[in-house]
Amino acid sequence: MGDHWYRGYGLWLCSQMVLPEFLPAAPVAGADIRIRFAPDARRQWTASGASEADGTNFVPARDGGYVMRAAEVCDYWVRDGCDITLTPADGVDPASVRLFLVGSAIGMALHQRGLLVLHGATVQRDAGATIFVADSGAGKSTLAASLGRSGHAILGDDTMPVWPAQTGGFEVWPGSRMFKLWSDTIGALGGSADDLESVGRRFDKFFLPNKAQAPDAAIPISEIVLLQADATATGPVLEPIVGLEALRVITEHTYRPEYVRLLAREAAHFKLCARLAGGVTVARLRRPWDLRRIGETVAALRTRWSANESATGGDR
Repeated sequence: MGDHWYRGYGLWLCSQMVLPEFLPAAPVAGADIRIRFAPDARRQWTASGASEADGTNFVPARDGGYVMRAAEVCDYWVRDGCDITLTPADGVDPASVRLFLVGSAIGMALHQRGLLVLHGATVQRDAGATIFVADSGAGKSTLAASLGRSGHAILGDDTMPVWPAQTGGFEVWPGSRMFKLWSDTIGALGGSADDLESVGRRFDKFFLPNKAQAPDAAIPISEIVLLQADATATGPVLEPIVGLEALRVITEHTYRPEYVRLLAREAAHFKLCARLAGGVTVARLRRPWDLRRIGETVAALRTRWSANESATGGDR
């Protein structure tokens, strides 16, 4: 089985599975994360004594690292932040395997590498990157996809590791180049799911690629924006968040915070969250949650970004 090479999150990925979510790359001497098929993940799951009632939670593996079972899809064994072993279920469609690989399994590997990983959709603007955070179903991917249709490059959907920059700030690298959106959402945005790849046979979600692609380079974080639906709002309203509330936003919107506890990284993770909260702009975006009005939010954000970047000469 041949290897496929990719760049994602500033890392070199070598995978036996085709991963169209990431930027294809030429082989290098050493991979940061290797992804392979083998029976080992199923053996580790069986030896762990866990049951499928645990859902898609990782548990300690007998031979080190952590193992997870997505029932009727795949077993995933993740070790040392650099090795992911897959044992798919018989007859499973590859898209379902990728769904948990690109999310949960790679997310665990990023946590194992000691990174602060946010649960957010990230877009590029002239001055840097904006990360939208919110609870699941609050419209992060929908808003980012709408901005993508306006020409903004998408840096990631769901999973976004934050890297300390040499300049003392924080930066991100392009990750997944696709969204996972419900078919009715795609239709509301003016598209069609007819020619899109399904996320999996059990879901009415589809992979939606973004046409605007970001270069494989570090991009400074300009802001973190918390999305909040507000039925009383007559239009989009942006409000600053500072101090302990900014810290709370970041800690509460860490990608899979249970991984932090499982890895016993609470203290180190809190320090990273505090540094980020004190080093970037954090804001709340209140808007009426109505797909028919999402254009208002896109226009308000683009106007704000344009004004800020004109005032600073394009720099944050």
